[in-house]
Amino acid sequence: MNLILNAGRLAPSALGSEPTRILAIRNNHVKEKLAEISYDEPNWKKVKTADVLILFVSVKGDILNSKTFIKNRLDRWGLPEDQLEDRVDSYLEYLKQFDCDSYSINQEFISAAYMSLQAASIEVYSIIMQGFNLTKLNDCLNKKGYINKEKESVHLSMAIGLSNKELKNKIYPQLRLSSEEFYTLID
Repeated sequence: MNLILNAGRLAPSALGSEPTRILAIRNNHVKEKLAEISYDEPNWKKVKTADVLILFVSVKGDILNSKTFIKNRLDRWGLPEDQLEDRVDSYLEYLKQFDCDSYSINQEFISAAYMSLQAASIEVYSIIMQGFNLTKLNDCLNKKGYINKEKESVHLSMAIGLSNKELKNKIYPQLRLSSEEFYTLID
């Protein structure tokens, strides 16, 4: 599991901002409760039977777009104070062109993609899911103290568990567009 979690931790992050963190839930009671109050029925079983339910938590846009947050992230670089201040100011100027809520949420997807690919490389099944009630899930996580919903929220989850071999005949076939429909090579 650490290999998969670290793939998300080490995934690229725009500007080194790392606005995403992960809740990795192994407790069956917690998974069951979250499934029942938050997830759409088709995802209940996936959540309840997953070895681990991963919730991607991202900071809200106003937090990401704050001098305090950016300075905290960039301070690790060990820059002299004047260079650090210049870098923080340039990052904040750069972020003005984006919807920072979307910018932060998109980082969840990057981490999820890296984790999913890492899981597949060691033949562990994963499924990325959104089918849940955002308000109910975030309220529940806030009430339990897992997140501070004033500053962060969950928009994406992933169920991880079982080997691909065990699931081969239990899930829908992976039907995809043909290569020709999906991509165009331009020489």
